Amino acid sequence: MKRTFAILLVLAMLAAILAGCGNADSNPTNGNLEQNPTTPTTPATPTDPADPADPTDPTDPTDPVVTEPQVHYSQGLEFKPTEKITGEAGGYVVVGVGSCNTREIRIPNTHNGLPVVGIRDWSFQDLEWLTKVVIPESVEWIGSAAFDNCPNLERLTIPDSVTYLGSMAVRNCPKAVETVDGVTYVDKWLIHCDQSVTEVNIRPDTVGIAAFAFSGGLDGGFEGLTNLVIPDSVIYLCDNAFEKCLGLKSVTLSDGIRKLPWRAFYWCASLESITIPDGVTQIGDEAFDNCGALVNVQ
Repeated sequence: MKRTFAILLVLAMLAAILAGCGNADSNPTNGNLEQNPTTPTTPATPTDPADPADPTDPTDPTDPVVTEPQVHYSQGLEFKPTEKITGEAGGYVVVGVGSCNTREIRIPNTHNGLPVVGIRDWSFQDLEWLTKVVIPESVEWIGSAAFDNCPNLERLTIPDSVTYLGSMAVRNCPKAVETVDGVTYVDKWLIHCDQSVTEVNIRPDTVGIAAFAFSGGLDGGFEGLTNLVIPDSVIYLCDNAFEKCLGLKSVTLSDGIRKLPWRAFYWCASLESITIPDGVTQIGDEAFDNCGALVNVQ
């Protein structure tokens, strides 16, 4: 009886052990060992596509850097201080080509830290090899015969800063000028008129009339030109512009003119009437000398 009881006890214990093993297999781990739980990582805040990119982000596109082209001015040109040319200090004047022998000349706008304000008489005269000259905006005046007899000089641009253009400044430079109905222009300046012309229609974009442009010379001329209307685009008249226009009787000046220069209408013996705009504030010496017929000034 005791033996039977012992056997039953052993069988009961085995049954309990087998039951425990079955419970463990009821929760599989799919081959992965159970890990201790960890604190979840906070997800990154999504970026609104409408928000501007961080300017410090090297991956963000940036505007391309605009580099100004480097200007190479001609070397070897000769300069003199303005006080030695005009008596006024504060700038420099180009006085010659010097050792510069390049076919294309680019004048600098400064020299020794001061502006280049002028081109002296005859500075570039008789240069057959010269084809191009770039004049900077600092230049205010160009002297007589400055580019005289430069037959290969191409179209010349006169900057807006120029208020005075000397006589014969671009004479014998056929490639640099344009002649229309006997009137010759360089850029927007009227520089010469044939004495045979009897009627002049000045181009409406003209800004200046150069020195001696309508001059009759030592013996006088322009007997056939009797009337002249200067368009309002013209704002500069230079010295002796109409000297000895012997046939000129009537002139209407541009409203843009502020100054009548020295000997502007000197010895215009037939001049009877002239209309001067209210904006004129200065009349130069001898502007109307020997204009004995002048009786009507408006």
